[in-house]
Amino acid sequence: MGKKREVSRVQIIPLELQNKEDIDLLKEVAFGQKRTYNHITDSISGIKNFLLVKEGKRTDVCKKVIAEMEYIRSINFEYKNAMINKAVGNIKSNWGQTLKKVRSAVRNNEGLTKEDRKYIFTILKIPEFLHIVLNRKASIDYEGNKYLAQFHGIVNTKKLNNLIRRYVRRYKVKISKIHNSNNVYLTKNNYGLLASDETNKVIKITSTMANRGHRITAKMKTKFNKDKRSIQIRILENDKLEILAPFTQRVRSYSQNEAVLGLDLGMRDILSLSNGNTYGMNSTQYFYTYSDEMKRPNKSRLWSKYYNELYNGNYGKAEHILNNNLSNKQYKERLRKRKEHCKSIVNKAIRDMVKNEGLKEIIREDLSWKSDKDKIFSGRQRNRFNTWLKGYIIERLEAYCKKNTIKITVINPAYTSQICHICKKFGKRNNETFICEEHGKMNADTNASINIRDRKNETNITLNSKPEYVKAYYEN
Repeated sequence: MGKKREVSRVQIIPLELQNKEDIDLLKEVAFGQKRTYNHITDSISGIKNFLLVKEGKRTDVCKKVIAEMEYIRSINFEYKNAMINKAVGNIKSNWGQTLKKVRSAVRNNEGLTKEDRKYIFTILKIPEFLHIVLNRKASIDYEGNKYLAQFHGIVNTKKLNNLIRRYVRRYKVKISKIHNSNNVYLTKNNYGLLASDETNKVIKITSTMANRGHRITAKMKTKFNKDKRSIQIRILENDKLEILAPFTQRVRSYSQNEAVLGLDLGMRDILSLSNGNTYGMNSTQYFYTYSDEMKRPNKSRLWSKYYNELYNGNYGKAEHILNNNLSNKQYKERLRKRKEHCKSIVNKAIRDMVKNEGLKEIIREDLSWKSDKDKIFSGRQRNRFNTWLKGYIIERLEAYCKKNTIKITVINPAYTSQICHICKKFGKRNNETFICEEHGKMNADTNASINIRDRKNETNITLNSKPEYVKAYYEN
């Protein structure tokens, strides 16, 4: 028998209000929470409030934010506080991701010395120093500070501080906003089960308004999970409601998950494994369609047609073209649908791989590297390479692997697709086929994924090894 582990799940329960007029109160709370969250992300997610978010107390954040939110004073403080906690938590997480990317860029910067890197990592580690560097508000006393005194007169602090600011601007993760007013977020203090109900299917929600003592009661179709955690009420079409309640479940991990496989990510076949299996095959057309749609290739032709119709007096037809073909609203909706379609293909491919392969560990390339080979491609093809949802694929892969306790190892990507996995000599790649002078033709993606798997055990090539070193290693 395998060991048990905890997995996060979400329970979805249909909900029916006992008083139909309470739906307007929930909609007002949802709208107020949306504005609260978006206001916080706009006001304190920048570098000026970095120290407040990283080191400040939640009460300090509350005082700063609530003073500026006069337009939603009618909403109970508990509901505003739930969004403050949610927004601050997301901003902290985004800053953590940003600094992680900055550290990775510093490690890969070949122009920095060992002392330069050590200085930058010291600044990134201490929030007070990083706040001063980012905002240029004051000068740092390098001689009198026990952490920075060792760098005084050894490194060019002005140059390195500029580099830190440039890296933060480049890699800063954008905070997502709430666009729909159809979700009400409740903390554990905002709801409870009705004590007089023996079925435990009636939930009571505390006062939604600051000036009212009204309580909302609603009946659930099934019993509520025992976990007392924050929940979410979603307002659907026709004013129907449902509860999204997270809970923790203990599941058993079985020992058959022993496969250690190399993984090659691509546009044609999203996931290619070293055992020869592929998932998300022939996906190029979907990624290309989404990428090409972003450029709006027919925009000039449609504007020309619009002006021709106006010139000829066909005002009705011209208005139709303007509203249905040139409207940003129509374009954004069309682009959103194509992107969501690509995301669904990615998620299905990852789900199928995790379900079928019995994985213990996945070895993948570090795709944050930028190759000089992009210069040989056309502008249209480079745009396709830059918009194929590479970041989303890695994000979902890490989420599914974490959920299923699968280890991910990242390796140096240099020349994994240009050498033969059998003799480790350079060959030629022609689209789907890799050609080796000694071993003939083979599948290019499978060959690359096997090289990725073998790269893990190659002690002479580390994650930060330069491509020139890797090439010389295989040539010799």
